[in-house]
Amino acid sequence: MIILDDTPPFSDVCSLCAHITDHSKRRCRAFPNGIPDAIWLGDDAHRAPWPDQGNDIVFERSVNR
Repeated sequence: MIILDDTPPFSDVCSLCAHITDHSKRRCRAFPNGIPDAIWLGDDAHRAPWPDQGNDIVFERSVNR
């Protein structure tokens, strides 16, 4: 059985960030185990670290995107 996910493969926020490392697995330097839905879906612009994030990395616009 194939289960499809409604989550978009690219994020309007994360796609522009300098810290994204893997779009297909939704990973970045701030969230190496997976970017939270609220950020990926654009509900949170990630301008401040999340309490349980484990580091202080936040959105930084990439100069290459």
